[in-house]
Amino acid sequence: MPYHYYIRPNAPASTKPFSASVDSQPTVEAADFLARIAAATGSVAQADVEKVLTSFIEVAEECMSESQPVASTLGLFRIRPLLGGSYTTADPDDNSVRANADYAIHILPARKTAFRQGLSLQKSGQVGRQIPVIASVVVMPGGQANSYKAGGILEVRGQHLNDASPAGTEPTAVLMNTDGTMPVNCTVFDGSNRRLLIQVPATGVTGPKILQITDGGRVGRYGETLTQLL
Repeated sequence: MPYHYYIRPNAPASTKPFSASVDSQPTVEAADFLARIAAATGSVAQADVEKVLTSFIEVAEECMSESQPVASTLGLFRIRPLLGGSYTTADPDDNSVRANADYAIHILPARKTAFRQGLSLQKSGQVGRQIPVIASVVVMPGGQANSYKAGGILEVRGQHLNDASPAGTEPTAVLMNTDGTMPVNCTVFDGSNRRLLIQVPATGVTGPKILQITDGGRVGRYGETLTQLL
């Protein structure tokens, strides 16, 4: 099966007027994925593949928990610990730091180059800019889905979230009552086509809310009601 993609217009004033995006095909379910790995080995049972993959993550997390990067392995990948966040003091609470601890598995450049060189491509078509499609909303930190917290951060994932806003600007976001009244502006930062981070105002937002994203005049609303966390 080839690599499917769309061509679509870039944001206004872009130096390159077109860009490409993946035309995602049906998801490979976990059982099928594991079975295919087992088949690719030619001799390893699927149960053993599952044990190895589980152990891989467990050992990686053991290294990450000691802030030890994992060096390039088998010419395939490396792993490194990550930490971010902003704090009100130089001696932050352990739980606050913990909430921002993360790690990333990086496929090595040579492996990516080999993947790209062997890629069979199929253009699915050309599309115009589309309305923002919100697939999920979670509170950060914490990860509670379909919720918000006054003064907190929302991680929004979806498609076409930042297709049409002029360069150097972000889409806009509002939280409103379920009947569309009393919209409250939120601050949008770290905006991409598939992910936005949104700062909820610390005051003036209570009760069930609907999230609306506006990108270059195109409006999309999340289909789930957000519940306030106290």
